[in-house]
Amino acid sequence: MAGSNASVRGSYVEAIRKFERSAELGPPRFTDDVSWRKLNRFRILLVHLQMGSRDAAAEDARAIAQLAGAAPAVMAALRAAPPEEALRRVLRTSVRLLSQHAEREYVSPVRRAELHAALGEDDEALRWLVQAARDRAPALASSIADPVFDGLRARPAFQWIADRVAGGSGLRPALVAEARPSAVSVSAVR
Repeated sequence: MAGSNASVRGSYVEAIRKFERSAELGPPRFTDDVSWRKLNRFRILLVHLQMGSRDAAAEDARAIAQLAGAAPAVMAALRAAPPEEALRRVLRTSVRLLSQHAEREYVSPVRRAELHAALGEDDEALRWLVQAARDRAPALASSIADPVFDGLRARPAFQWIADRVAGGSGLRPALVAEARPSAVSVSAVR
């Protein structure tokens, strides 16, 4: 996505404009309009997080909930919640819904990694990125430079993933073990 490229370059306003335009143009053939709008709003949420604009990210989260058809009571609770709490609730719900969706059809591990990274759950984000590398997930190559993963770049498992995406060597078990759920301690939401 063009907005992702602008976001990686730090051109946040341009990235937001491109994601908004992408949503307006409509979805590609493989998805529906609502899913496409939610995806682009999620990308804008990530840009707002990169900018340090947590209030704007919380508004994006509320917009995602609205697009997802959240019940009026849920929307009222999200509007009443402080921005950090609204953001956390929507991201947490997105993780749960994505897991349920994955029981029926393929969900890119990259998308799961993005959600966990946005929640500040670095170990879980790495676990899903390792899975994306194992699956050879198509989205990994274009997402590895995404700023949502900046906090992971110094980690050996992330370096292994980046090396693999760049055409490096095969699986190194010690680094993968670092990302296994049994070895993971979930960090608190920022």
